[in-house]
Amino acid sequence: MDNYVPGPEGKRRLEVVIVDNDLPHLGELTSAIAAMGWWVQPFSDPYEALKYILDVGDGVHTLIVELSTPGSFSGLELALMIEKRDPKIRVIATSEVLQAAFQLSPDVIFVMKPWPTSAVADLLGNPRQRSIGKDEG
Repeated sequence: MDNYVPGPEGKRRLEVVIVDNDLPHLGELTSAIAAMGWWVQPFSDPYEALKYILDVGDGVHTLIVELSTPGSFSGLELALMIEKRDPKIRVIATSEVLQAAFQLSPDVIFVMKPWPTSAVADLLGNPRQRSIGKDEG
């Protein structure tokens, strides 16, 4: 797994963008990640998430996306776009349908649903020990 280390304090905030159309799960996950110290931006529409990611630029550390989230394009399409456009953004894909993951690159972390919200702690870690950019090696 790639290691991320923090940038200079106060220079940029490390954000986690979450995309899921299951609103109760989205709220629970958003609260859990925010409690860990991350800045969290939740979306129920992949298109709105993409617009946000493009606006923020390199402030996004991780995208957590439910692959079957509908919209003008799907969560799967969003994951594919982000992994190609900006490899510095770690993509964590979730789905109840295993076949959806077969279209993703090996760099994308896939987590089969249902999974406990607490599992995100192992994937993200403490934002003060992370940074934007992959560790070489």
